[in-house]
Amino acid sequence: MMFFKRTLVPILVGVLMTGASTMAHAQVAKMSKGVAQYQAAAQELVSLYKGAKDVKSAKATAKKIAAAQKRKDQASKAIEAAMQKLDSKNEKAGRLAEKIFGDMQKHNQAVADAHLESIKRIAAATAKAAMPKK
Repeated sequence: MMFFKRTLVPILVGVLMTGASTMAHAQVAKMSKGVAQYQAAAQELVSLYKGAKDVKSAKATAKKIAAAQKRKDQASKAIEAAMQKLDSKNEKAGRLAEKIFGDMQKHNQAVADAHLESIKRIAAATAKAAMPKK
């Protein structure tokens, strides 16, 4: 009985620690993949919004914008799900989560700025088209 306690308990503890570490690495990998997808979708949205110069071009890109927004939302959910599985007491995980949220905020700001500029361009083009021709 003592033999099992001396040999199996340390092995079992080692296996459990390795398993927890592997699980944390898996969550980090899932978050990294989600961040890459989020970034790609956000960059696509910025590009699409920049391409919308008037009502016609905005309508032409509406489905692409909706699809990119959906991919961005799915990536965000994947990131959040992976973060929830991380150890909240792990300092490295906390720093990683802060960095990821900071990056997400930057991308959200870029998308929002591009969308606002698109709205302004479309409004200006609409106003210009409504002006009587001389």
